[in-house]
Amino acid sequence: MIRPPHNERATIIHLVLIALTSWLAIAAIFFVSGLDWIEDTDSGWYWSIAEDLLRFDSAVTIGFPLIWRGLAEAFPSVSPNVLGQIVSLCAYVVMVPVIYLILVELEISFARNATLLIAFFPFVGVTYSVFPRVNSLLRLIVFVAILAYLRNWTWPLILCLAVLPLFHRSILLTVGIFVLIGLRERKLRWWMLIPMSLPLAFYWGAGVLRNDDLFWYLGWYEADSVLGLPITDGLFGTLVLGVRGSIADLIQGAIVLGYWLLAIVLLFSRSWKPHPILLGLILPVVVLGLIQPEKEIWSMYQYTTYSAIPLVVYLQHKNYVWLERSSIWLVVLPGLLLSQVAWAIYTIRFFG
Repeated sequence: MIRPPHNERATIIHLVLIALTSWLAIAAIFFVSGLDWIEDTDSGWYWSIAEDLLRFDSAVTIGFPLIWRGLAEAFPSVSPNVLGQIVSLCAYVVMVPVIYLILVELEISFARNATLLIAFFPFVGVTYSVFPRVNSLLRLIVFVAILAYLRNWTWPLILCLAVLPLFHRSILLTVGIFVLIGLRERKLRWWMLIPMSLPLAFYWGAGVLRNDDLFWYLGWYEADSVLGLPITDGLFGTLVLGVRGSIADLIQGAIVLGYWLLAIVLLFSRSWKPHPILLGLILPVVVLGLIQPEKEIWSMYQYTTYSAIPLVVYLQHKNYVWLERSSIWLVVLPGLLLSQVAWAIYTIRFFG
């Protein structure tokens, strides 16, 4: 393992300040627009669950709403919109040094710039961290789980894997892969599955009693098919809708397909082989791209923010000389920030 540099603390502080400044800049765009998160966006769905924690909804599980409700009870004079954004901001700011420490463990020579590459992931890296919704917390817990795995912190790893399903049901695939790899590499033991499964077991069981539905948590439903395909309908259906006249669908479809193909490249590159746990960040993108319908396919793109870590490992594996050139990053990183601005404006127009 490459030992962290002596100025690691200064590097982390610098990274956090850059991330915080970028977050405030994107937040300012939304603030000027007058967008009301609860009234105007799907964040209102999370707040509705926070107001009624006994409403067991598979689409919005209890993790983020419970934290949001707790803060609202503790600070009743503060707007729920502000409190929700504070949770997202804190998760985002803490996530940045966690990413950096992961990359140090993975022996990434350009760890500082790679951290910003992941934090500024195209379009949604910062933008979705401004939303008062689960994205930032979910990313933070996944990355803490990766760091715990790499550093052999068994109980922090168990805790992360135990609470992740309470934040979103689609993360079950990632958790399952982490567990299987952990068992295979003897970083987890079979008996650890018991404490790991207790939070979901209690939550799922309470939902069964409330909804009178054994499979309520999975929330499977019949979605309208665009192409009538058993798989990849959402992946290619979005492009088809774009060709039929929806520019937004065409752009979204091109982005999603591009990153799905990138996940395929990362999977077959085998650059993850020295660290099999990275499969838990690649395979969910591949699988979700195959099975999700058109109306939900964009959530697959959100999971590509996790596959940015295997992407960095792949670039390191290729040993590209240009990765060490500061002039390249002076172009790449501002470009990524501009993509956040573009997506923020698109989001305002979409919900406005």
